[in-house]
Amino acid sequence: MVSKYDESRGVQKPRADDEPLDDPIAEKLRQQRLVEEADYAATMELFGSSRELDGFIPKTNKEFEEFGKLVAAKYLMGHASAKGYKGAMKSLLHVALHDMSAADVKDLETCVAGIRSERMKAEKAVSTMGKKQIKKATLNTGMKSKGGSAGLDDVVYDDDLDDDFDFM
Repeated sequence: MVSKYDESRGVQKPRADDEPLDDPIAEKLRQQRLVEEADYAATMELFGSSRELDGFIPKTNKEFEEFGKLVAAKYLMGHASAKGYKGAMKSLLHVALHDMSAADVKDLETCVAGIRSERMKAEKAVSTMGKKQIKKATLNTGMKSKGGSAGLDDVVYDDDLDDDFDFM
């Protein structure tokens, strides 16, 4: 908090946040800070995670899931684009899964396999969007129609039009 000097008492008293500052640059910075704090609070309310990792002791499965998300957000996601991130994840999983049973590791393996299949589908969809499907040129030979002539033959044998005009 910014303090304001009280001349009558010779001490400083804390300034309220809604009280405007005398310096226009400091006032602009104060308003920007207030807006950022309000945005942060709104984001935490929207996503439902306003907990801090320090002092957070999970007890239920839901709390452990939230704990995992907090650890990932605080320590891992900031380094996701680094070259050694994959190695760090392998090491983390190796240490974290060391004392787990084979059934628990298999459960985690199926979870990771599901994530992998989702990513593969997304990558395949993106790669097929970029490629145009070129249809090969074909020659119409008329084999799809019943007569098979495609109108190229002078004499159509299956046509009943000539029977009405033929007198012999």
